[in-house]
Parts: sequence; structure tokens; C-alpha cells
Amino acid sequence: MAISLKRTSSPSSYPVTLARVKEHLRVTWSSEDDLITAYLAAAVNQAQAESNLQFIDATYKLYLDNFPVNLLSEIPAEDRFAIRIPVGPVTAITSVEYIDANGDTQTVNASNYYVGLNTGRIVPAVAWPIVYIPRPESVIVTLQAGWANAAAVPSEIVSAILIMVADKYANRGDGQSQARGLPPAALALLRNVRDNWMFD
Repeated sequence: MAISLKRTSSPSSYPVTLARVKEHLRVTWSSEDDLITAYLAAAVNQAQAESNLQFIDATYKLYLDNFPVNLLSEIPAEDRFAIRIPVGPVTAITSVEYIDANGDTQTVNASNYYVGLNTGRIVPAVAWPIVYIPRPESVIVTLQAGWANAAAVPSEIVSAILIMVADKYANRGDGQSQARGLPPAALALLRNVRDNWMFD
């Protein structure tokens, strides 16, 4: 089943301040502030994409063609109808909407599903409603994900971002920098945090 995750609002700040990044780089001048900020933005975006984590609170919409139904016997019963959220940490499910058989938009009452914030799952209390099958993106989940503010972001993420910015700063103009991917130390830190939030 096709799914798509779109971020509809972004935080106004980064998990690491420009001042902290410059301190890490041992840069005391301001002439490169714009360049370093660009590296910081790129590092945050790359780190979030690699880890499937949202670092500071943001709003997302998850689009599905239908509510999940998987009757394979090897799938645990509690997962056969679960909507799995592919970003973490999930802090709230704002709404679950769907297009009904008449083509009208309906909202599932929150009492009709259970939310597992730590595992990023939404499970129906009884059964999901019937959607308008021929229409793509008939189910829309609006959710919040990310830590409340920069101070709450795990230190491993902060360290990973600093390592990534330092790598970009040291290898500016290096055509092989992107091809190398994330620095191994940063990757290890991100995977450690991701494994605490994302479940297969």
C-alpha cells in the first residue's frame, strides 16, 4: 500500500545554535556565518532523513490509500490493522481522517483507536471504517513529532550534527564529500538514538 509522509510545519530553530557550532569549529569571526548556517541546515536535514527522526517539534501528515489490513498468519494480531508512523518520536496524533464511501471527509473519533506513541502505531479499537477505495490518499493522519525544544534533544544528536558540520566545513568544495555519505561517527550516534524510537 502506498504511503506518503509530508511535513506541514517546521520548527523555527535548530537543535544546535550557530554559536555552539562556531565554538566547535573554533571559528571566532562572523564573515562565514551564512556559510556555516547553510552547513548546519544541511546537516540537520541529512541527519533527520538518515535517522527517520524529527529533532524539534513539527507537524506531519501521513497519507495512505486505505486503512491497513494484513491477514497473514505470521503477522501478530495487534499489528494486522496498525497504522505505523515512519517518523519519531511521535508526541501526539491530532486526527485520523478518511474519505467515506460517499466521497465525504470524515474524522475517526479518537475513542475508536489506540495510540502507541513510543512504538509509533495507531490501532483500531474494533475495526477501521470503510473508505472510498478508488481514491488515492483516502486516509490522512495528522500528527506531531519531535522533541519539545533544542534543550530536550538527545546529546547524541547534537554531537552527530556537530561532527557533520565540521566535516562539511573541512571539506568544502570537495566533490567526493556527498558521495562519502555521513561521517561514520555521526552515523553511529544517529543509529543509536533511532534504535530507541523506531521499531520494525
